[in-house]
Amino acid sequence: MLNQRLNHLRQSKSSELNRLEEDRIRLNRFQERIENQNASLNSLNGEIENLLQKIETDKGIIDKLETESLNPELMKLRDMETQSRILSDGDADNQKNLTEKDRQVIHYQLELAHQQERLENLKSRIDDDLA
Repeated sequence: MLNQRLNHLRQSKSSELNRLEEDRIRLNRFQERIENQNASLNSLNGEIENLLQKIETDKGIIDKLETESLNPELMKLRDMETQSRILSDGDADNQKNLTEKDRQVIHYQLELAHQQERLENLKSRIDDDLA
């Protein structure tokens, strides 16, 4: 009975040692995974830091371009739009004046035609009276 118990204890101890060794192997694997994950995180953090620096650099370039190039061009564009509106308004006024002058010319041409007709009538009466 003691031998059985001793055999049983030996088997239990052997089994526990096997499980302990398997647990150590699993623990080592988990630690390796954790180290790999930490290395990946550090790499990603480095990339994030580089990207943030690049963003800041790009923002600086954008601001510089905006103040040196874009804003002056926008001012020129606004000035040109203002000049265009002024010229368009002037063109509209000129067109209105031209239309009015055309109307006046037609009116005077009609008036001239009437005057010439009356003059012709008077001439023909005078000629008739003298003849």
